[in-house]
Amino acid sequence: MTKDQFEFGITYVLNPNDSEKEIRDHLRDIRNMGFTMIRTFLPWDGVEPADGVFDFDKFDCIHDIAAEENLHILESFSIYPPCWLREKLYKEYNYEQTGRFPCLDLPLLREHAQRYIGTIV
Repeated sequence: MTKDQFEFGITYVLNPNDSEKEIRDHLRDIRNMGFTMIRTFLPWDGVEPADGVFDFDKFDCIHDIAAEENLHILESFSIYPPCWLREKLYKEYNYEQTGRFPCLDLPLLREHAQRYIGTIV
């Protein structure tokens, strides 16, 4: 097998303050280093900054530029609640997340997590 038959990946964490040009420069540099895949993260609070308000502009930008640079993407996401939802969970259930993962037994969290996951998928 040749090198071209393997995927060589690197994690790319978006700085939300980066411009399109900076993202383009980063991904071009990654491709020039021989990587063929990037792993990116869709943080819940990064794509739903307010209840029901989704903003994928920066992440769409990454996908568009990665396609131009012939980079594959392995997308990751988590269900760590954003600040606005943590406030609702505290008011509704007096719940504060103390462990690594949120408690999915809470109907309000499940409802919002289902919408978030359904929207990003």
